[in-house]
Amino acid sequence: MKMIKIAILSLTLNLIFLHGNISEYRLLISRGNNYLDKNELSEALVCYEKAVKLYPLAPEAYYQIGFIHMRKKYYNMALKYFLQAEKHSSNFLFKEKKMDLYMNLAAVYRKKILAASGSPSSGKLKHISEKEAVYLHKILQVATNYQAPFYRDYAGKAFFLLALINNKNKHPVKSLNYFSNAAAIGYYRKTCYLYIAHYYFVNNQEKITRENLAFYRAQGKTAAELKKIKVKNKTNYFRYYYTKFNQAPCPETEKRFLQKERRREMIEQLNRYSRELHMDRTSKRNKRIEEYTNEEH
Repeated sequence: MKMIKIAILSLTLNLIFLHGNISEYRLLISRGNNYLDKNELSEALVCYEKAVKLYPLAPEAYYQIGFIHMRKKYYNMALKYFLQAEKHSSNFLFKEKKMDLYMNLAAVYRKKILAASGSPSSGKLKHISEKEAVYLHKILQVATNYQAPFYRDYAGKAFFLLALINNKNKHPVKSLNYFSNAAAIGYYRKTCYLYIAHYYFVNNQEKITRENLAFYRAQGKTAAELKKIKVKNKTNYFRYYYTKFNQAPCPETEKRFLQKERRREMIEQLNRYSRELHMDRTSKRNKRIEEYTNEEH
C-alpha cells in the first residue's frame, strides 16, 4: 500500500511538472529540429540538451541527441543517449518513433562492428552482432502487421538485416527464412532472390553428411538415391529463384548494393552454374533424341 501511494505521488508531481514545462519543452524540440534540418548540429544539440534538463522523462530529446552523435560517428555517445531514450520509450506518442529508435540502436551496433572489425576478438564482435539482432527483433514485435504500408518498410528492413547477420554468422537456414520474409514484403526483393538462389547453388555442391546417410539408410534408401533426390529438388529451387532474381526490378539504391564485390561474385557464380545446367539439359535432350531416332530406324 505504501509503495502504491509513493507511485501515485510521484505521478502527480510529474504531471504538475509536465503541465508547467510542456510548452517550453516542445518549443526547444521544435527549435532543435529546425537547426537539425539546416545541418546546424551544434545549435540543435544545445536545444535538445536544454530539453533533457527541462523534462528528463521524455524520450524525444535523448533520441535526437543520440542521432546527432551518430551523425558525427561518436557511436559510444550515440548508444548512451539511445539507451536513455529506450528507458522512456513508453512515452513515445507514435509507434513509428519507437521503431526509428530500435532501427538506430541496431545501426549503432552495426557501425561499431564496422569500426572495430579486425581489432577486437571474434567473441566481442559476435556479442555486438547479437545486440543488433535484438533490436531488429524488437522492430518486428512492434510492426505486427507486416503488409500494412505503415509497417512494411520497417519490417522489410529488419527481416533483410537479420538475414544478412545470420548469413554472415553461418546460419543458412535462418538466413533463408528471413530473406524469404523480406522478399514477400517487397524489400530489396532482387537481392533476396540472389541470396536464396545462392543458398540452393551452394547446397547442391555439398556432400551428403554421415547423419543423413544413417537416417536414409534406416528408411531403406541408398546413398545414390538420396543424392539424386537432393540434387534434383535443390536444382529445381535454384532455377526458380534464379529466374525470380533475373525478373525482379532493381531500384537505384538496390543496384548500388548489388554492385558490391561480394554480390558481384555471387552473380557470376550463379550465371556460370545456370549455363552449366542449360548445357547439361541440352546434352541430355540431344541424347534422348538420338536414342529415339535410333529406335525408329
